Amino acid sequence: CVLHLSIHLSVDADPSTPQQEALDVYLPLLEDPSSMICISIAQLLSSTLRLQPYRTAVAEWSPLSERNKEVRAKRGWEKTEPMNSSSRQGGWVAKQLVTLLPRKEPKVRHLHALRPEPGCVADTSHTKLQEAALSALGALAQDNPPVATKLVKHPPDQSGV
Repeated sequence: CVLHLSIHLSVDADPSTPQQEALDVYLPLLEDPSSMICISIAQLLSSTLRLQPYRTAVAEWSPLSERNKEVRAKRGWEKTEPMNSSSRQGGWVAKQLVTLLPRKEPKVRHLHALRPEPGCVADTSHTKLQEAALSALGALAQDNPPVATKLVKHPPDQSGV
């Protein structure tokens, strides 16, 4: 698996922990508007989150922009404001995966056509996206009480994750 292999490229890296650089490359792709990219990243997550250090690292990961805000807030000479860090609220990745569940795809314009027009997305893409997102959420929440608890407290039909 690409994600699993790429996170071990560092010579000094401990093979039981993922590398931040690899997570910084793959995880932001969950925000991509293309369903196919989101499906691929969710499938990568569901197949690679087998070890607890991986689940923890992915659950605690946040985008570089959020990490930079947190670092700036920790400087002593600046006024600190309460941060709404995703990692403290159940995880940025879990939040992105939950947002993929109700995602709507464009309707196929020609239901009876053998080949839809270019740009039309078949209904199976939406089902595959939901399946991949649920599988990744299951892998992320396995033996990970903070994420599992957050998912139970705020189901996907609410905007709390």
